[in-house]
Amino acid sequence: MADQEYRPHPSAIKFHESHAQVKALCGPVGSGKSSIAGWEWFFLCTESEIPMRGVVIRESYRQLHDSTRRTLEEWFGHCSHYHKGNETLTFTIPNYKGDVLEHELDFRHCRRAEEASNFLSTEYGFIWLEEPVPAYQAEGGVIGAGLPRGLFDMILMRQRQKGAHRLEVVQTFNPPPNFHWVHEEFFRPTSEELDRKGYALFRQPAFENAAHLPPAYYEQLIDRLGEDMARRFVLGEVVTLYPGQRVFTECSELAHFVEGLQPMPNVPLVISFDFGLTPVALISQTLPNAAFRVYKEVQMFSAGVERLAETLKEVLKMEFPAHKAWRCWGDPAGAQRAQTDERTCYQVLAQHGFNVMPGAEAFQERFEAVNQRLGRFVDGKPALLIDRQRCPLLSEGMLGGYRYPKSHDGHVGGRVLKNRFSHSCESLQYACSGEFSVTTGDSKQAIQPAQRPRFNPFTHARQQGRGGWMSH
Repeated sequence: MADQEYRPHPSAIKFHESHAQVKALCGPVGSGKSSIAGWEWFFLCTESEIPMRGVVIRESYRQLHDSTRRTLEEWFGHCSHYHKGNETLTFTIPNYKGDVLEHELDFRHCRRAEEASNFLSTEYGFIWLEEPVPAYQAEGGVIGAGLPRGLFDMILMRQRQKGAHRLEVVQTFNPPPNFHWVHEEFFRPTSEELDRKGYALFRQPAFENAAHLPPAYYEQLIDRLGEDMARRFVLGEVVTLYPGQRVFTECSELAHFVEGLQPMPNVPLVISFDFGLTPVALISQTLPNAAFRVYKEVQMFSAGVERLAETLKEVLKMEFPAHKAWRCWGDPAGAQRAQTDERTCYQVLAQHGFNVMPGAEAFQERFEAVNQRLGRFVDGKPALLIDRQRCPLLSEGMLGGYRYPKSHDGHVGGRVLKNRFSHSCESLQYACSGEFSVTTGDSKQAIQPAQRPRFNPFTHARQQGRGGWMSH
């Protein structure tokens, strides 16, 4: 029935043979993901005794027509017909009993979760999310923002076509960033946890489909792409890659991140804060040699500074029991009173034993303070080291999640995007700008002049001459 013979690769065979209700297929560019999903739809139609209703959803109609529709018509052009008025591709296919049925596959675009209500009034038996994470195309690099998390939650409620022998959700995508919702939904859970939810994740190996692509396709792609882009889109690895321009381009995954960092005894901790409804505290240390180490992030969601302080005290008690002294830095805005509370964030923290001093207010000063740490080495090691395991949001932000916006014409915006990574990254900036001199890059603690004792008129006479007691 198809225009050409379909010979699935081993990864595709496992995908087709799975009976999971939600199947995710992850692979490199050119691995045939759309073809595999199209054949999955075709197989469902041949198994069904009733006309199946399906929908394929992508970020834009342009992407649907230029890529998804073209792939489907290359395979099934002789048994399908496109209806432009309602954006539907009908398939006239005999089922396993020989009954010829007409099945409908709707084409719908979605950029925001609320747009899904425009087309999810229909009950579907097959739902295909095409490129829910930012995709890659050879002409323009990374495109789009993918599909919203809210869409995925909504479609599970509309997957209920009456009489359908099987209900299925399919997702096809390139490897997602570590903190994309697709990664959280399919990559972080164990296989047992996926099974309990009726999910299944399938990974396509690199170069599996190379025989069906132009000669040297992947080799030429690797030459054009940077290392991280090639790892993600050619080798199919999960790497940090976000649209826009990284703020801290000097930050290196190999140089500045380790696991299992331990604080130095008898040296005060440095605790830095960012506030709002997603407050965060970073636990770090300035070592005597002016190296800076970040050990732990305490990130709260939909919480206030009171809960952050209580949680922070428990973390310090459990994970840093030998350290009883610390210096605290924070967002200067934390000294301002909220309209709903007469106390400032600084005052709340002070009641819990955290006396906060304001970090630098100007972004450029904070940026330079962090960038100086990134560019320096102390005793043969980077001046800034971050425990990646215990600081996941900070690590992901420094490697690209914390970024400037970038328009389609390549213009980079001047203000950093506010997202889930910005709070921990700005908390680091407050700490570095408080601990280190922006002009010299040296530790302020190391260059602090010795404090002369305060003058007590009841113990000795006033000093005479220049530089007397009043100057101190």
